[in-house]
Amino acid sequence: MFFQTLRTPSITLVIAAGLALVSGTADADTITVDTLDDIVASDSACSLREALDNANNNDGAHPDCAAGAGDDLITFDASLFTAGQASIELASTLFAGEIAPIEALAIRAPANMRLRLQASTLSPHRVLWVRSGAVPFEMSDIDIVGGGGSGSGDGVGVRLESQNAHFQRVHFIGNQTSGFNGGALSQSGGDGQLAFTDCLFQDNRAVNGNGGAIYLFDTRAAHQVLIEDTDFINNQATYDGGAIRFESSMSPSGPGTPVLDIVRSRFLDGSARQGAGVVAWAGSNANQRLRVTVSDSLFQNNQASSWGGGLRIDGNSLGSQSSLLVQRSSFIGNAAAANGGAIAALSLDARIENNLFSENSTNATGGAVYFNASHDAQPRSVKLIGNSFHRQVQTGSSGSRSLYLWAPADASGWQWTLAGNLFDPLSNPPAFFECLIEGGSTQPLTLSGGANLSPDTDCLFLGANDVEAAPMVAASNSGNLLKPLNLLPQSGSPAIDAWSAASCLDGDGAALIDDLRDASRPGDGDASGVADCDIGAFELPDAYQLDVTLSGAGTGQVSSNPAGIDCGADCEEAFAENTSITLSASASAGSVFSGWSGDCSGNGDCLLSMDAAKSVTASFDELPSHPLSITLSGDGNGTVQSQPSGIQCQPTCAANFGEGSVVTLSATAAAGSTFSGWSGGGCSGTGNCQVTVSAARAVTAEFTATHFPVSVTLPGGGVGSVTSDLPGIDCPALDCTASFSRSEMLTLSASANAGSIFVGWEADCLTFGDAADCELDMDGGPYAAAARFERERTLTVNPSGSGSGQIVSTPAGIACPGQCSATWVNGSAITLSASADPGSVFVGWNSNQCSGNGDCNVLLDDDVTVDAVFQTGSHTLSVVVVGGGRVISTPAGITCPGDCTESYLNGASITLTPSADPGFAFDHWSGDCSGSGACVVQIDQTRSVSAHFVVNTTDIFANGFE
Repeated sequence: MFFQTLRTPSITLVIAAGLALVSGTADADTITVDTLDDIVASDSACSLREALDNANNNDGAHPDCAAGAGDDLITFDASLFTAGQASIELASTLFAGEIAPIEALAIRAPANMRLRLQASTLSPHRVLWVRSGAVPFEMSDIDIVGGGGSGSGDGVGVRLESQNAHFQRVHFIGNQTSGFNGGALSQSGGDGQLAFTDCLFQDNRAVNGNGGAIYLFDTRAAHQVLIEDTDFINNQATYDGGAIRFESSMSPSGPGTPVLDIVRSRFLDGSARQGAGVVAWAGSNANQRLRVTVSDSLFQNNQASSWGGGLRIDGNSLGSQSSLLVQRSSFIGNAAAANGGAIAALSLDARIENNLFSENSTNATGGAVYFNASHDAQPRSVKLIGNSFHRQVQTGSSGSRSLYLWAPADASGWQWTLAGNLFDPLSNPPAFFECLIEGGSTQPLTLSGGANLSPDTDCLFLGANDVEAAPMVAASNSGNLLKPLNLLPQSGSPAIDAWSAASCLDGDGAALIDDLRDASRPGDGDASGVADCDIGAFELPDAYQLDVTLSGAGTGQVSSNPAGIDCGADCEEAFAENTSITLSASASAGSVFSGWSGDCSGNGDCLLSMDAAKSVTASFDELPSHPLSITLSGDGNGTVQSQPSGIQCQPTCAANFGEGSVVTLSATAAAGSTFSGWSGGGCSGTGNCQVTVSAARAVTAEFTATHFPVSVTLPGGGVGSVTSDLPGIDCPALDCTASFSRSEMLTLSASANAGSIFVGWEADCLTFGDAADCELDMDGGPYAAAARFERERTLTVNPSGSGSGQIVSTPAGIACPGQCSATWVNGSAITLSASADPGSVFVGWNSNQCSGNGDCNVLLDDDVTVDAVFQTGSHTLSVVVVGGGRVISTPAGITCPGDCTESYLNGASITLTPSADPGFAFDHWSGDCSGSGACVVQIDQTRSVSAHFVVNTTDIFANGFE
């Protein structure tokens, strides 16, 4: 497992030693260019092309220039520069050095000046070809611009064959290769040292190729590449490495490992299929290897259409010699359509320490970091230490949003460290996971570390050793071009001093002594007197305690800016050293702030600089209080509120306020009302009312209704509807309540459904009885109207028999024949009366509610049918009197003895009444009557009745004693 950082002096000292030959040895020559023309001619002017020929050939073939001999330095006459700038428009490619011999060569513009080498726009070509004999090669203060040409091959800005080269303050701008690699520079088979210091690569392209700016291919085991203080801006590759593709040799020979060391450099707005910033690859065979280190650098807004928005680094699944170290760097707003929005690392040892990952995105998994060693035979070390993860974005629906680590199923012997990492995810939950470790299903890997902080348990892999809480951090612009974003813990954050100094260690096990900003750690950020590390990539400076005390008979609050103190609830807080704090006091209603004491005085805001622990007391005095009462008047509705709070009328229409308090009353009319104005308490008009409470005050707020509500109910057992002539009421279908302008007349109309009867209006429509409409003058509202509907019942009369007659109802409705059926409200009591026509007799009723031949009383709780029987024709009734007496009939006809036989209509009912002569008593009936009671004969056939009278023995006995 390799975590060896390339030391800058190891490259620069070697290069400096070689370049010393250029200016410090006896056989070194300086060739001064004194024309900006790109010509070869005997014109007493030394062109750059002529100077390079003399240096390459170690001769004076071009007498206008000094002769070359061994190590050469090519410089330029300062008079060629205007405002420090000069430009040579090239006709074709420049060549520096030969294949042999090996000699140092440097091309330098004068101090504080820049020379632009511009490729021809008429016939695009490579700008410069540095051959393998130019060792070491140096270029300083030169612009390489516009190299191109579809057939120019790799590296159309510079094609570098030298094994040792150093580019200082060289700007590679707008170079584009098509179908090849390395828009700005390419090198194949590098086996020495290559350094870029304070350079710029901008707008370079590798169309249908790799390495939009730099392409380093077949890099040998001893090759070391340093990129320091260099900017890569808007470089693009169709395939891999928007800025850089670094590829180790497939068959390296000898010891050592190719190294790519990136220090204090920026990668901005790059694009590629993979690794829109950097791709480093060693993925073909077990002996292929590389080391990549990234320190104090920035990757921002790079876009990969596949993996690795910022970096994609591939080791080899069969080997164990590749490693990645990323420290104190910022990855902001990078995106990958596949995995690894900021970093995608595969099959190597990875150490990621003290970095910020903010708002990087993935369409698959690992918005910040994606690591995959799932097919590796060799154990891989992963160390994630002291990083801050801030609001990564995942547009896909699987995997993890921030962090994804993948080991094989059998991970025995694998040891990973996750310590001191801070996760501040987006508030919305991820589609799947925020963080995810996969693998180890048959043999688990070993996890160590702890003190990871996250509100999402997905990112807490060490259980009780981690902290589940919202991190309480805030992002802010730092003003630092390399590290533009700070993500600092805020006052009260659980990240502050939550990572013990004993476990706050770097990947080598040494104390972690600085944060992403190079601020010292650990620190005493919570003013506890003990210095521990803050979780994440940022360490707050030492803090001092601020204590606030509230005193006095009154009440109030004290708040701080920046936030932290909110006293009475939170009256003590630790603030970073030298933080400027403003304390503001606010008295409660009925109190007054009387001033500060302690480390502040006076009664304005308290200004503190936290250069030591501070203690402040805020005093509040109580004011006398008086009542303020509110009365609501008028026929409208509304509310009244006070500021300061206390009155909310209704329901709270009175409150006490401190003497001298200025209370602002505001009135809000309810829907359908308007505020008409204030009275009392010195208030008038319709605006806000301000009352100075120097004594008891009473204020009236009048609200006038502009609309009144009308509510409709439908009582009864029937079904019907009520509608209004003005839009609003359609009951029960839509609305049974609506408001109408008080200036309107409203008509309600009732309509019964089939099977029901509208009985009449009730409540506020009572005076309209059973009229179909109820008219309301809305100026007299509000109104409650009730329309009663009952079920409809039908009474039907069926005349029957051989006779005829008339049947009428009370109340009116039936007059039969003619109207033999009528409807009434359910529950109505109806009386039926029958009268026979001449020649007929009413025999009686035939119904379960009526019988006999009197009136028929019917209760309509259901539909009812009644039969009325009338009969015609006649039969003889004969009466025989036995003994002393007589019989008469009702109706008249029989008076027997005398008239003892009479004909009667069929169906008639005849009552016979006996009357005894003196000395006799009626005894009994026989024939069609029996007994001694009344005799009622139904004339439905010939009838015969005998009346038996006997001598009254009681009278005889009495007469015998007279």
